[in-house]
Amino acid sequence: MRFWLICLLIISFNKIYGQTDFDKIIENIQKEEHTKIKDVLKLDDSVAVIIGNQENNGSWDNIDYSITHRTLWEPLQHLRYLNQLSLGYTYPKSKFYLNEAVFHALRNGLKYWNERDPKSNNWWFNKIAAPQQLGAILILLEHGNNELNPELEKRLIKQMHRGDPEKWTGANKLDIALHYIYRGCLLRDHNVLKKGVDESFYPIKFTTEEGLQHDYSYQQHGPQLYIGGYGTVFVQNEVLVATYLKGTSYALTGEKLKLLSKFILNTYVETLHGGYMDYSVNGRGISRENRLHDKDIVKTLEKLKFIDPSRGKTYDRAIAKINKVDYKSKLPKNQNYHFWRSDFTIHKNNNYSFSVRTSSNRTSKTENGNKENLKGYFLSDGATNIRVRGDEYYNIFPVWDWNKIPGVTAPLVSEIPVRKAWQILGNSTFTGGVSNNVFGMHMYWLKDYGVHAKKAWFFFDDEIVCLGSNIRSYTTNPILTTIDQTNLGDNFKVFKKEKSEHIEWIINNETTYLFPRKNELQYTAGVQKGSWYEINNTQSSHQVSKKVMTAWFDHGIKPGNASYEYIVVPGISNEAQLKDYNQKDIEVLYNEASIQAAKSNQLSLLQMIFYEAGTFQHEGIKIRVDAPCALMLNYKDPGNPEVYISDPSQTRNKIQLDIKIKKANYHLIRTCNMPGGPYAGSSLKVDVEGNIPVKK
Repeated sequence: MRFWLICLLIISFNKIYGQTDFDKIIENIQKEEHTKIKDVLKLDDSVAVIIGNQENNGSWDNIDYSITHRTLWEPLQHLRYLNQLSLGYTYPKSKFYLNEAVFHALRNGLKYWNERDPKSNNWWFNKIAAPQQLGAILILLEHGNNELNPELEKRLIKQMHRGDPEKWTGANKLDIALHYIYRGCLLRDHNVLKKGVDESFYPIKFTTEEGLQHDYSYQQHGPQLYIGGYGTVFVQNEVLVATYLKGTSYALTGEKLKLLSKFILNTYVETLHGGYMDYSVNGRGISRENRLHDKDIVKTLEKLKFIDPSRGKTYDRAIAKINKVDYKSKLPKNQNYHFWRSDFTIHKNNNYSFSVRTSSNRTSKTENGNKENLKGYFLSDGATNIRVRGDEYYNIFPVWDWNKIPGVTAPLVSEIPVRKAWQILGNSTFTGGVSNNVFGMHMYWLKDYGVHAKKAWFFFDDEIVCLGSNIRSYTTNPILTTIDQTNLGDNFKVFKKEKSEHIEWIINNETTYLFPRKNELQYTAGVQKGSWYEINNTQSSHQVSKKVMTAWFDHGIKPGNASYEYIVVPGISNEAQLKDYNQKDIEVLYNEASIQAAKSNQLSLLQMIFYEAGTFQHEGIKIRVDAPCALMLNYKDPGNPEVYISDPSQTRNKIQLDIKIKKANYHLIRTCNMPGGPYAGSSLKVDVEGNIPVKK
């Protein structure tokens, strides 16, 4: 008898506790929906207009419900209208709070949607957008004096049951799981709710498929860099779900919370500068107006503080960094992030951000699809983002000359090709970088479009050294290397000595570009025009214009062994600052077919790339390797130097290294056991104690 009494108590407790979870989650969702209301007067105006325009049958005559387009699917606007009505009906500060006329309009609108059940040719609208909107509306309507007809509600909830999160990956999995949570709460069904929660948090783990990678980058649509775009969906929805589940037995805790927090703080936030996102991490979203301005990240971090109060000060520092408010003294001056899984490096200095995006036979180029990103053909071939303010490239893309993407070496073509939609792998077998998380370098052996080039970027303290060597082509098109194409500043200035054709420097906005060697440098500075529609057929065809500065090297037609060299110094915006800058600190030591190398005297830091087995020599330092590799040597203490090495081919198990520093009578011979599996291409610290992987 006692046994059965205990069982009954356990069952009763679980039932009560489960009910509390449902109620708490619904309450959290309703609160979160209400945070969308920025101006209650505007909401009330919107509700009044929506009700006034609704037809007697619950539809709106400005919507074509027969449209099945893959993009800009009109019928979804019906649910957006209903969402506005449900917000007005359930928000206590709205004049339409619990208003009978609003409920009548909601009921009619939901009845029409149920009967019509519109479909798009794009699965995303059918299995993600519409079920999510329906779920949010029905959750909001749990609050109020009136109830929907049970049969109508049952049919609408059944409509939500589209898509199975188990069959998807990454952000798409999470998007579908989100409306499973809505449906589970509406049905008070533990199994549906648990599946939604489990599938929502499932992507918070390392994977070699789509999703969060072992280097803390994010990929979607194959091995394609997508820290923004799908990565933004991942961040926002994981935090949203965690907010919904706060205070319940389903709450996000432990290692998954820690991993999500680290990805957001050390990757996602670092792609932002002054609230603007790096254009290279957004995939085809680069062609959408206003996409680079992440207006929601501060709200996301505030939610993380609520979910994870133990790291509150860390989130506060991230918010201060985004807002550029008193953060410099609280953070390291330099942070270098090399993402070997995604062929991407971003270097963050307290004063600037600089990134490089490449591709290889392991990673996909930036995609086009759904008639978006129609001119991004060369986006994955060494594109650089140089930002001091943050908005240097904001909404510049409709007027861009897409032959001249910053950092890229490519042929000048009369019309930008459009490659096959979606995932296309790169061609390079040798691209990557080396990093100690403070400084580093990135390299790219370009073999595409009839062009071969060896390109390298060396990240030091106040500057980035950009080198190109062995540039060859067998096409009949001129080959260009673009230095930058960015918003034109009022301080734009070009300097060359009297009676000389050699341009020594360019200043534009808060960045200076130095040209130590004579090159075929060209530039333009003026108004450029275009439309968003030209790069994205879902956007406006209205012509826009911007003042743009573009600088590039012209290597000519069929170059046999061309090269370039320039140094970017962010933070210098006038000649007085340039005069104070020590241009002698940086030395380019090699820019050849076999080795590229640069040095900072102040940092006692050497960085180099070996394209083949060989020997580097400079001022008593001799380095020999038996295979291609990237290497960094800090010799501030020459008797105990710091050595970092990586394999950009991601194919070698071992690399033999021999280093001599004559000044300290130092000699190190080491067989470097290179990282493998998902860590192939990552950096290895080499010293007398052995080989130590560089952890992020």
